[in-house]
Amino acid sequence: MIKFADMFCGGGLGARGAVMAGCQPVAAVDAWNIAGATYKDNFPSANVIVDSIENVDPVQATRGEQIDLLLTSPECTNHSIAKGACQSALKNDPPSASNFDPPQPVNLSRYSWF
Repeated sequence: MIKFADMFCGGGLGARGAVMAGCQPVAAVDAWNIAGATYKDNFPSANVIVDSIENVDPVQATRGEQIDLLLTSPECTNHSIAKGACQSALKNDPPSASNFDPPQPVNLSRYSWF
């Protein structure tokens, strides 16, 4: 079975697709407590961490388990209405692609597939 870690997990919509494909969530990280609680309700066996990703130790998050897949979603507060912008403001100033530096856990891991 393919085991995965889910960064910026939200409530687990992306994880649900992975689970439907036969994968198992091992760890999940999100800074919002409501998202973390929702994820934990959806995937009780996952180690859900509610904290900023910069504060997460990947080995502790995964409890030392080998991870085969890293699910990542971009944080939403800087390119969506989650930061409080109205939808019309986003239409006038759409989000643009920027350089993406992977979080430290990606640099420290040996994931076999992204």
